[in-house]
Amino acid sequence: MQTSGARRYPPSWPCVSCSATCAIHGRLRFLQVCMAKPCPPRVRFFAWLLVQEKIQCKTNLLLKNIIEDATCNLCTTEMESPDHLILHCPFAKRFWLQLGFCIPANASVTQLWQLRKPAALPQAHYSTYLLLCAWQLWKHRHDVVFRGETPSHLRLILSCKAEARLWRCRLPHDDQAITETWCNSFCSNM
Repeated sequence: MQTSGARRYPPSWPCVSCSATCAIHGRLRFLQVCMAKPCPPRVRFFAWLLVQEKIQCKTNLLLKNIIEDATCNLCTTEMESPDHLILHCPFAKRFWLQLGFCIPANASVTQLWQLRKPAALPQAHYSTYLLLCAWQLWKHRHDVVFRGETPSHLRLILSCKAEARLWRCRLPHDDQAITETWCNSFCSNM
């Protein structure tokens, strides 16, 4: 490990003073933002795994020889990679589109925070909103795979709304009204 001041980086990572356009530096910035944001600890851990493409989706399980088929349970047409599951699965694409997002074909979970913000959403705590949505997609996939539920956009949006209300108390007092904007974005798309 090389050290740069009080921070440590593996030898292949650039120091903090590198170009702001550096992908790894950008990922580190996002992780710092996530860890400082009012997300539950399990969602912070999920975010950390997600931006490294290490969530236990089927392609990662296939690489470990844990499963034999990596087909996505939500669309049943493509392999379930982190990018596919959160951004490019037809189910996920429709979810993001309902919320006002336009997901570019080259979008990646490693750069989730760079998704263009819909005009109806406030800039404050935007990364928290993105994580809430990605977390709920992940949990919805879990329910489909392990509980045998059918994929449902309505159920997914209702769970996002319920979770946003729960996260309200995690925001600074002056920012708690933001969750109502989030809930309205979910309600307007049901």
